[in-house]
Amino acid sequence: MTFFPKLPAVPLFHRSTRPETTSRPVSRQMSMSLTNKGLLNPTGHNNCFLNSCVQVLWHVDVFRRSFRQFKGHTCVGESCIFCALQ
Repeated sequence: MTFFPKLPAVPLFHRSTRPETTSRPVSRQMSMSLTNKGLLNPTGHNNCFLNSCVQVLWHVDVFRRSFRQFKGHTCVGESCIFCALQ
Protein backbone atom coordinates (compact mmCIF):
# COMPACT_ATOMS: atom_id res chain seq x y z
CA MET A 1 0.00 0.00 0.00
CA THR A 2 1.38 3.43 -0.92
CA PHE A 3 0.95 6.37 1.40
CA PHE A 4 1.19 9.91 0.13
CA PRO A 5 2.64 12.63 2.34
CA LYS A 6 0.15 15.16 3.63
CA LEU A 7 0.67 18.45 1.80
CA PRO A 8 0.45 21.75 3.66
CA ALA A 9 -2.74 23.74 3.17
CA VAL A 10 -2.13 26.56 0.70
CA PRO A 11 -4.73 29.28 0.12
CA LEU A 12 -5.96 29.38 -3.48
CA PHE A 13 -6.30 33.17 -3.49
CA HIS A 14 -4.42 35.94 -1.80
CA ARG A 15 -6.82 37.95 0.33
CA SER A 16 -6.48 41.00 -1.93
CA THR A 17 -7.19 39.05 -5.15
CA ARG A 18 -9.92 36.71 -3.95
CA PRO A 19 -12.97 36.97 -6.24
CA GLU A 20 -16.06 38.45 -4.69
CA THR A 21 -19.21 36.37 -4.70
CA THR A 22 -22.64 37.86 -5.05
CA SER A 23 -26.09 36.43 -4.74
CA ARG A 24 -27.86 38.52 -7.34
CA PRO A 25 -30.77 36.87 -9.13
CA VAL A 26 -30.28 36.09 -12.82
CA SER A 27 -32.30 38.37 -15.07
CA ARG A 28 -35.15 36.77 -16.99
CA GLN A 29 -33.59 37.68 -20.34
CA MET A 30 -30.31 36.07 -19.33
CA SER A 31 -31.95 32.92 -17.97
CA MET A 32 -34.00 32.54 -21.17
CA SER A 33 -30.89 32.82 -23.34
CA LEU A 34 -29.16 30.18 -21.21
CA THR A 35 -31.93 27.64 -21.72
CA ASN A 36 -32.16 27.93 -25.51
CA LYS A 37 -28.92 26.13 -26.40
CA GLY A 38 -27.76 22.55 -26.32
CA LEU A 39 -29.69 19.33 -25.98
CA LEU A 40 -32.97 19.21 -24.12
CA ASN A 41 -33.23 16.47 -21.53
CA PRO A 42 -36.86 16.12 -20.44
CA THR A 43 -37.43 13.78 -17.50
CA GLY A 44 -37.30 10.16 -18.61
CA HIS A 45 -35.73 10.74 -22.03
CA ASN A 46 -32.14 9.95 -20.95
CA ASN A 47 -30.59 12.39 -23.43
CA CYS A 48 -27.80 12.95 -20.91
CA PHE A 49 -26.09 9.86 -22.37
CA LEU A 50 -26.31 11.31 -25.87
CA ASN A 51 -25.06 14.64 -24.54
CA SER A 52 -22.00 13.00 -22.99
CA CYS A 53 -21.17 11.28 -26.31
CA VAL A 54 -21.50 14.57 -28.18
CA GLN A 55 -19.22 16.26 -25.64
CA VAL A 56 -16.58 13.56 -26.06
CA LEU A 57 -16.69 13.93 -29.85
CA TRP A 58 -16.62 17.73 -29.60
CA HIS A 59 -13.33 17.55 -27.71
CA VAL A 60 -11.73 15.55 -30.54
CA ASP A 61 -10.05 18.23 -32.64
CA VAL A 62 -10.55 16.45 -35.99
CA PHE A 63 -14.29 16.02 -35.35
CA ARG A 64 -14.75 19.66 -34.31
CA ARG A 65 -12.84 21.05 -37.31
CA SER A 66 -14.69 18.77 -39.75
CA PHE A 67 -18.02 19.68 -38.19
CA ARG A 68 -17.35 23.41 -38.51
CA GLN A 69 -16.25 23.08 -42.15
CA PHE A 70 -19.30 21.05 -43.24
CA LYS A 71 -21.48 23.09 -45.64
CA GLY A 72 -24.26 20.66 -46.65
CA HIS A 73 -26.52 21.05 -43.60
CA THR A 74 -30.32 21.32 -43.84
CA CYS A 75 -31.97 22.20 -40.53
CA VAL A 76 -34.58 19.66 -39.36
CA GLY A 77 -36.26 21.96 -36.88
CA GLU A 78 -36.17 22.58 -33.17
CA SER A 79 -34.39 19.31 -32.34
CA CYS A 80 -31.55 19.81 -34.84
CA ILE A 81 -28.32 18.82 -33.10
CA PHE A 82 -26.25 20.39 -35.87
CA CYS A 83 -27.82 23.79 -35.20
CA ALA A 84 -27.48 23.30 -31.43
CA LEU A 85 -23.72 22.87 -31.80
CA GLN A 86 -23.24 25.96 -33.96
